[in-house]
Amino acid sequence: MHPLTDSDPVRIGRYRLTGRLGEGGMGTVYLGSTPGGRPVAIKVISGRFQYEEQALERFRREVGTLHTVRSAYTTSLIDCGLEAPPYWFATEYVPGRTLDAAVRASGALPARLCLGIMAALAEGLSDIHVHGVLHRDVKPQNIILSPVGPQLIDFGIARETGQTALTQVGHTAGTPGFTAPEAWQGEEVGVAADVFALGATLAFAATGRPPYGKGALPAVSYRTVHGDIDLDGVDADLARIIAACTDRAPARRPTPGEIVELCQSRVSLANDPAYQRIAAPDLAEGGAGPAPVPTAIDASAAVPGVPASAAPTLSAPVPAPTEVGPPPVPPAPVPPLGGAENHRVWRRPAVVAMSAVAAVCVVAAVLLVLQPWQSTKGTGGGKAEAGSASTPSGKSTESADTSAGSADKASDGESDGASDGAEENLPVEKIVTAPMSLRPGEEIAAARVQLTLQRDGNLVAYDETNHARWASRTRDTGARADFQPDGNLVVYDTEDRPVWASRTGGHANAVLKLQSDGNITILDGTSVLWAAGANH
Repeated sequence: MHPLTDSDPVRIGRYRLTGRLGEGGMGTVYLGSTPGGRPVAIKVISGRFQYEEQALERFRREVGTLHTVRSAYTTSLIDCGLEAPPYWFATEYVPGRTLDAAVRASGALPARLCLGIMAALAEGLSDIHVHGVLHRDVKPQNIILSPVGPQLIDFGIARETGQTALTQVGHTAGTPGFTAPEAWQGEEVGVAADVFALGATLAFAATGRPPYGKGALPAVSYRTVHGDIDLDGVDADLARIIAACTDRAPARRPTPGEIVELCQSRVSLANDPAYQRIAAPDLAEGGAGPAPVPTAIDASAAVPGVPASAAPTLSAPVPAPTEVGPPPVPPAPVPPLGGAENHRVWRRPAVVAMSAVAAVCVVAAVLLVLQPWQSTKGTGGGKAEAGSASTPSGKSTESADTSAGSADKASDGESDGASDGAEENLPVEKIVTAPMSLRPGEEIAAARVQLTLQRDGNLVAYDETNHARWASRTRDTGARADFQPDGNLVVYDTEDRPVWASRTGGHANAVLKLQSDGNITILDGTSVLWAAGANH
């Protein structure tokens, strides 16, 4: 994700734009948000195409396709504006990196993971084919690895079976290396062409190499029609399925339903650590994510009988985590924005005495955000007191990884209750007394710091610029975080086993404080028992 440029709009329809997600031949895709804070992806047709009837018809067809197709493997259409320039449409925002970016970052994927992704995508193709729609541009760049599984995007050249293509004479729709031989030879394409593209896509995932080699379009297209796909080093079972999908004869290729059966995958991608690792974007993909976080203390102090004196000192960020004591905490870094987790982005509250230089900095920070901040209070009866401002509402709100149904609600204005004014009234500091409990997706916040239990189970402290100051590193294990009556902050897994603790037990009068300097501490009177991301 990249910040908006001077030439970009800041609002389309009722949606605020906060960044650029990408740009293609037809237009630009922005990250925006509904008035209530729901993130959406908004595609705006380029100005040079706004008065070209062929381009507009293609754009309208994409909207019609998204309206027709309802699948767990495609994004849902939320809204559109096709009556006057600028023409645009909004879909639900799917966090995650593309398959192309994941392979380029991590290298060739293991066969087990490829089979799981292939089965999921084949099911997605089956869903859209049932509606009589051909995607016609399946490729690694058009597959988003969302937290719950891969999703097909960019239906810009999709069309219904039997529809006339909108490409110019002498041009072939699709991408070299992933376009079926029959398309290059000018023959009619059908479901089998999408199957070919799926096979080529998984060949890329399994090898990390272009399926028909590199080179100019004529060379790649010639190899696609007359050569063999590159499967060197690919697992034999996976290679057989890919070879069947990329058979030169369309009639000999399996159907998407048959591919699902051939894969025999039992991988639950939503719960698979290997998939979640490759799906989470990193700083190299746009630089919008938080910096590395410090090492977390281990969870043994939460277990009765383990003395707090055995705990290591919480230190400032270090390059590599060192785990101490049983049970070990998974050393998973906090993923950046747009990844698989429940990310939060902040808008700094107004300060009356802010200088002109500080005001400029705040404006710049706002332009970099991915979505408006939303406050979600933890449950369990914990009392929060503001140091000098009113406490924000504790009402739970939907986060970026909720369902398409919630997106429809947001588009209808049902989620518009979170106003800008509420966001600007965050307390300068907040004191939380025990007991207090956070469930995945919930957080407590003050003006300069926020403590979030992400949906992946990681307890993270973010500052007002959305950088992670500290994390418990309980990704894939944390199910709730409790600030207990004994003063101990503990993250528990789904079986109520402690997986991380602040090691501050034995302090019945302790409070959890979100400070005005951006730190989070556990205090007993004036004594600092624990601090998030700072020496003590």
